[in-house]
Amino acid sequence: MEAGVPNAKKSIIVGSGLDNSTAGDLSTFFVQCRDRHGNAVAVFPSSVIITMGNERATVEMNVVSVLGFPGLLNVSYQATLAGEYRINITFLTSIVNARSSFRKFVFPGSLDFLIASLMMHRFLH
Repeated sequence: MEAGVPNAKKSIIVGSGLDNSTAGDLSTFFVQCRDRHGNAVAVFPSSVIITMGNERATVEMNVVSVLGFPGLLNVSYQATLAGEYRINITFLTSIVNARSSFRKFVFPGSLDFLIASLMMHRFLH
């Protein structure tokens, strides 16, 4: 039996990159494309559109196929601006364009104490 076209309801999207994170951290998650029967579907990364952004920023997403695993995509990105983001995943098929969406928060990174001390010293003198 041959696998069909990707089905958003049967496909699996998982990984820590969907969780809240800190600005500047590298985040990753995986998309396993599956057909309506749950079979893995080999796809080109361009057939799944993955975006992340908010009203102030758009984050560049790096999407690559995982060799040896049909339909498995590794998605990585680095959000450098704190805020609330929406990750949208759109499956392009000949039948229907289906979308999954995730809400994510990116928190400000910690301030390096030494750099902060030097900046404060310059400001005060």
